[in-house]
Amino acid sequence: MSVARADSVGGLRAGAPTGSVASYAEQVQLPPNAGGLTWHLIGDATTGTGRIQEFVPRAESAAHWSQIIAVRTLPVDSDPKQIVDRTVKLMDEICGRINITRVARSQHTGEVAALGMSLPIYDETEELVTCQQPNLEKLRQKLGADNVTLRRYEVTWYRMMKGQRANYIVQRGWHGKVIDDTCLPGSDAVLDEWKSWITHVTLVRRELGWPPLQ
Repeated sequence: MSVARADSVGGLRAGAPTGSVASYAEQVQLPPNAGGLTWHLIGDATTGTGRIQEFVPRAESAAHWSQIIAVRTLPVDSDPKQIVDRTVKLMDEICGRINITRVARSQHTGEVAALGMSLPIYDETEELVTCQQPNLEKLRQKLGADNVTLRRYEVTWYRMMKGQRANYIVQRGWHGKVIDDTCLPGSDAVLDEWKSWITHVTLVRRELGWPPLQ
């Protein structure tokens, strides 16, 4: 599996793999300026299980952040729903209180360049997880790692997409010590913005040799 050209969307760059014999490229397209903020890349790593890119607001860092966006690119035979389910199960074990909201699966179609017709591009599901009073020490013991940071309140919205060349998990997270009107748990306006943003995360593809994705 090779990595295709990274796509630049509102300051965020989300790469995607394409097979060596593929006739088209496939890419995650992120809506620009989530929360009205400028975001920057803090991590881009490829492992045996795929690639993960992480972004935080410009004024924040990998060590100190309140919001984060992550894009995980997985092999086509790796089910993103199973990966998210394992993560949520772990959170359920260490959270003092957890709430899980699931969105039904749906299929999206899109125009494929040079074919002049709409074809299935990806299936997607969503999951919103809110956690209160997570047990950090218990999580570190389960993971066998100390470089884990949790706050009193943890919120993650997952969008899982099954594409043609790979599968993807896009997640937007927030954590903090208090809930106020600047965060999703304390504001309907922030909830609506997150919902609109995650809904507009899409998977797009173009025939190779045609104009690059915008």
